[in-house]
Amino acid sequence: MNFQCFANYTISTLVINISLGITIVIMKVLATVLLACFVVAIDAQPRIINGSEASISVFPFMASLRSFGEHFCDGTIISNRWILTAARCLIQHPVVEWIEVYVGSTRLSAGNEGEIYKPTRIVYHAKYDEEKGINDIGLLYLNKDIVFTGKKTFIPLSSRTYEPVISAYIIGWGSTEPKGNSSDDLQRIVVQIVHQKTCKLAWKDNPITDSQICIMSRPGTGTCYGDLGSPLIVEGKQVGIASYAHSYATGKPEIFTRVVAHRDWIVNKTGIKNWAP
Repeated sequence: MNFQCFANYTISTLVINISLGITIVIMKVLATVLLACFVVAIDAQPRIINGSEASISVFPFMASLRSFGEHFCDGTIISNRWILTAARCLIQHPVVEWIEVYVGSTRLSAGNEGEIYKPTRIVYHAKYDEEKGINDIGLLYLNKDIVFTGKKTFIPLSSRTYEPVISAYIIGWGSTEPKGNSSDDLQRIVVQIVHQKTCKLAWKDNPITDSQICIMSRPGTGTCYGDLGSPLIVEGKQVGIASYAHSYATGKPEIFTRVVAHRDWIVNKTGIKNWAP
């Protein structure tokens, strides 16, 4: 808080020969200015929900999915032609000509710093269940090869089924506050994979299957609007895709699509066979 905002309005303790009415007026002025300063101080704070900015050299596989220049979902580069994301993202944006894929930069407004590719094909799981979030996985096929550099490369897909671990990351450009705009800078947070039993108990009304994986983040952190399709990463490999629920809003585990559970589907659609152990 900036105390200079109300320094000129401080009331002296030597209020002599001033009527009670005038004193009350002065007190109201002081209260108003204090409130104004408090609001300004809060509004000026960064709106990152306990996340930290991510470097493109550390996460060069990230892709921003856009429609008419606006970010709507995250994705990952899994080969020089394929982008992995959530089916929900593609169903909500079904016209392939209206989609762009932005790679090579952590900043959405960086202009020429990154590169834009046009997808020519949308693919999502035929058994995707929007209500339950099951089989929430999709792909975009690009019009040309991505030339891999230090800022653009693929992420290995994990062949493992992970039990609870601490060193997992979520990466994305989603909003840093509920119903806010997308973050201009790529963000990351540390999360923990939780036991399937714990997740199933928390989501009794929405049965969790083994094709899904659940995480919990620290209070006040988690995925947000625009983070659908973002990767869950363990040991530099992608193990999940952001699919369903926001922990900051529900207090429940967040649900991700388990990548290894859809290995056959991914191989069938893309031909990618070089999976990480």
